[in-house]
Amino acid sequence: MLPSGSLSERDRLLLELGAARERVTALERRIAELGDLPGGDVGAASDEVPGRLRAVLEAFDGASGPRTLDEVFQFVKKAERRAITRAGVRNRIIKLVELGYVRQVDRGLFERVPA
Repeated sequence: MLPSGSLSERDRLLLELGAARERVTALERRIAELGDLPGGDVGAASDEVPGRLRAVLEAFDGASGPRTLDEVFQFVKKAERRAITRAGVRNRIIKLVELGYVRQVDRGLFERVPA
């Protein structure tokens, strides 16, 4: 690695940002392993849905019918503009099903529960 004195301010900040993103990803994985979500109990209003789940829930807005995991994954990937896995989206969908915001209508098909 180059000595820090030879890096521009921009390059140094980009390196710090990359390290911070890796740390956030590691923390998100750990939270998912524990099965806990930050923010405590989630109420019925969609504005109370934790941020990480909100993008998945928004994938169902305006849908003319059930959505597949891949459709939701593509929406979330574009909306979040960061690396996310299908497994991560699947875990979020499962959490939304548990919270009663989304239901599984068939194998691999999900839809938003009417408010």
